[in-house]
Amino acid sequence: MKIRLRKPEITLTNPQNNDSQSIRLGYSFTMFLFGFFVPFFRKDWKTGFILLPLDLLTMGISSVIYAWFYNASYIRRLLRSGYKIKRIKGILTSEEKQNLGLNPTKNAD
Repeated sequence: MKIRLRKPEITLTNPQNNDSQSIRLGYSFTMFLFGFFVPFFRKDWKTGFILLPLDLLTMGISSVIYAWFYNASYIRRLLRSGYKIKRIKGILTSEEKQNLGLNPTKNAD
């Protein structure tokens, strides 16, 4: 088994306003360190308003746990809102592609 030290980085671009976002897959250390502030800085309002009360109730533990999932869910949300993949720096495994919705599985009938 090969261990990757750096996770792939995906650059997404919105074709309507040329906004560009670079997001690294894997654990979100910014979410770990800054908690519910991260979604607000990224203009991810829905997640921010969900994490705000959760962080207050759990004294920040929810952000430590959600940091495992945040980057991938943020990429999926951007893709659904019309962003296009401009560049993938690194190698995505088939599991990572499937988690991001880049490799849809066919239904076996």
